[in-house]
Amino acid sequence: LFAVKLGYNSIAGGLQTVSFSNLGVLKGFDVFYDLIHDVEFIACGTESSHSICACTYNDVTTISFSRSSCSTEIEMEFFRKLSENCDIEITSNLWEEN
Repeated sequence: LFAVKLGYNSIAGGLQTVSFSNLGVLKGFDVFYDLIHDVEFIACGTESSHSICACTYNDVTTISFSRSSCSTEIEMEFFRKLSENCDIEITSNLWEEN
């Protein structure tokens, strides 16, 4: 068991790119159904450089990214591919310097 953990930590642990949490369809907010447009969760506390969290409420699926790096390449490629087959709306708290 020690050898497996050592091998994972030295080889696979360095290759982990993203962790993904799918909360599925959220229910139980019937009183607020018409008042809530979407729900967002931010996954954090993982060893990966990127965390993605997805959930659906009121027929709106929200996919949230959090990251420890400055690069937005993974998010850009993800949404570029997703937009080939789906209508998407992107909102961001990213502030870029001109």
